[in-house]
Amino acid sequence: RQRQMCIRDRKKHITDSIMYAKRIQTALIPSLELFSDKLEHFVLYKPLDIVSGDFYWVSSHDNKQVIISADCTGHGVPGAFMSMLGVTLLNEIINGKHILMPDRIIENVRQGVMKSLNQVIDDESVRDGMDMAVCMVDFSENTLWFAGANCPLYLVRSGELLHYRADKMPASIHYKMQPFNLHKIELLKGDSFYIFSDGFADQFGGPDRKKFMSVKLKQTLVTINDLPMLKQGEKLSEIFEEWRGDNPQVDDVTLIGIRY
Repeated sequence: RQRQMCIRDRKKHITDSIMYAKRIQTALIPSLELFSDKLEHFVLYKPLDIVSGDFYWVSSHDNKQVIISADCTGHGVPGAFMSMLGVTLLNEIINGKHILMPDRIIENVRQGVMKSLNQVIDDESVRDGMDMAVCMVDFSENTLWFAGANCPLYLVRSGELLHYRADKMPASIHYKMQPFNLHKIELLKGDSFYIFSDGFADQFGGPDRKKFMSVKLKQTLVTINDLPMLKQGEKLSEIFEEWRGDNPQVDDVTLIGIRY
C-alpha cells in the first residue's frame, strides 16, 4: 500500500511538472492575434501529450506576415524540448536578424539546430530533426512565398487544390543537405492555403482502422472550402475526432488554414 502511495505521488509530481512545462511552452508560442486583423484563419492544434512536439509561429514585419507550422521529432517532453529550440531560433532569425524569405529561414533553422545539438552525420543525430512549412505573405505584392522541409502547402482556389511540394529533407542534419526550394505564388482574393504537420493524415480510424491519408485530407479541404475559416477549423476537428473514434491519437496534430 505504501508503494502504491509512493507511485501515485511520483506520478502526480511528474504530471504537475509537465503541466508547468505546458504553461511555459504556451507562453513562448506567439499569439495568433498577431495576424487576425489582416488574415481570416484558423489553427487546429491537438497535442498528443500534455506538451507538444508540434508548434506554430507567426510574426509581422511592415507589410509582410510570416506563418510557420513545425513538427519536431518525437512528441511529449523530448518533442517539446525540440520545439522550444525551434521557437528560440525563429525569434533570433526573423525578429532579430529580419530574415523573412522562407528558404533562408529554414536554412538558418537547419544551421541553428545542427550547431545547438552538435549534430554530425551519424545514425543517432540524423534521427533528431524538425520538419516545417514556412510561408511569407507580402500584402503589398499580393504574393505568397513558401518553402517546406518535409511539409507541403495546399492552396485551394475556385474549388481546385494546388499542391506545392516540400523538399524531402528536414530543417536539421540529414544525409541529403541541399538548398531549400523557394516557391512564389501570386495570390488572388479568396485563395485559401493550408500548412500542417503529418498528424492529421497519419491518424488511424474509420471503419477499417486505416490512416486518414493526405488524399482524403485534400478532398476534405476542397469540400469545406466555402465555409468561413473558423468554421473550417471546427469542422476539421469534428472530422478528426469522428475518424479517430476510440482509437488512440497517434501524433501531435497541427493544421493552419488562411484565407487571403
